[in-house]
Amino acid sequence: MEEITVLMSTYNGEKYLREQLDSIFLQKNVKLKLLVRDDGSTDNTMQILQEYRQKYSDLEIWTDGKNLKPCKSFFYLIQNAPETEYYALADQDDIWDCDKLETEIDRLKRYSQEIPALYYSNLRIVDEKDVFYRNSHEMPAICRNKYEYLTDMKATGCTIVYNRALAELIHNRIPDEFTMHDAFLYIIASIFGNVIYDFEPHIDYRQHGDNSIGTYLDKKPVTAYFKHMGRLLDRNRQPRRKNADAVLSKYGEFLQNTHPREYEKLMELSTYKNSLKQTVQLLKDKELYPSSGMFRYSVLAILGLL
Repeated sequence: MEEITVLMSTYNGEKYLREQLDSIFLQKNVKLKLLVRDDGSTDNTMQILQEYRQKYSDLEIWTDGKNLKPCKSFFYLIQNAPETEYYALADQDDIWDCDKLETEIDRLKRYSQEIPALYYSNLRIVDEKDVFYRNSHEMPAICRNKYEYLTDMKATGCTIVYNRALAELIHNRIPDEFTMHDAFLYIIASIFGNVIYDFEPHIDYRQHGDNSIGTYLDKKPVTAYFKHMGRLLDRNRQPRRKNADAVLSKYGEFLQNTHPREYEKLMELSTYKNSLKQTVQLLKDKELYPSSGMFRYSVLAILGLL
């Protein structure tokens, strides 16, 4: 059986944690270790983890009482996880199919293990009572433009599994700041290796009022779409610029020598000033942004340029 380490960050997750843990330890045909870092919970999360630690020797708990927030908490796990063949990210409130990890590893094994690789998939969105709402992706969530991965995150963290080659590539190159840990993994895998998408979901992705970050459980898809567009065009946050800066700070010299075109696109994102003109110029870059008519029409409408 293949060995895999599952990485989970918990914070006040007592309500759904047991269901998530049960579904992880029911995984078939894999040898797994679950590594949990608690991010300073004040409810019964630690008691639940200790309860499961008594039942499962393959559960290891890290806690120092500090609240690092999800991104930095997961970065700590990613940086300090023991060496293994594969790694998976887990939320604290979902439910995994019993063959989730087996299926994901099988997909990764189709590619050379010497090359960094990352797998992600569709999700079944469910509500607080585990009632199915819809699949997250109605169409395959893949990049259709060459460098779109630098501006549009496609992978949801709790579906991500990656191989040792990617773990070695990012070791000691974790940035101090990034939008989210899963976005960093996705971008680095896209630049240097293989990214594998699975349209079939293998997880119930629970949406509730306590989610840190999640898919909109919105009865009006158009509303969810424009919320996404608002985040994309928020020039105060400038997440793509900050992410580009972070990647360049860790991989800039390496990219110049081995991936000059990727370096050029990152510099384009990193150096543009906070101006409407340059924002529009970036949006016109067909290699960086989705080329769909709806996307461009929406962008120009929001900017008042129609």
